[in-house]
Amino acid sequence: MTIEEARRIISNNYNGRENSLIYALHEEEYFSVPKFWEYYNSIAALAGLDAGEKSLALTMQITETYQQLLKEIIYHFAPDDLAVIDNFPEDYNDYIDRINIAVFAYFSNNVGMLDEKKFKLRIGKQCRK
Repeated sequence: MTIEEARRIISNNYNGRENSLIYALHEEEYFSVPKFWEYYNSIAALAGLDAGEKSLALTMQITETYQQLLKEIIYHFAPDDLAVIDNFPEDYNDYIDRINIAVFAYFSNNVGMLDEKKFKLRIGKQCRK
């Protein structure tokens, strides 16, 4: 994935554009595994940038989309909320772990944290539901 593609994916999620993970979760109430990995891979690609290449705007977009993803998961479990996400993975903790590490790698400039062998959930894996 190129840096420009990664920036576009983050921007699309930040703006809630159709065909993005955030759009699928919020508007369609659907957990798209391919869109999750697209979002994850975009953060992973951007984690390798030098600190000087990471603009405040980009960092805010990553932070806000990450927060929105977590909120959508919380809403899914909230008993008084009507939102129920279809295709929600039973192993959602593994998805949260992956995205947490990607965001941390971005902020710490440490792409070594994203070594695939370190994770139970592998890139491209489909949910066990």
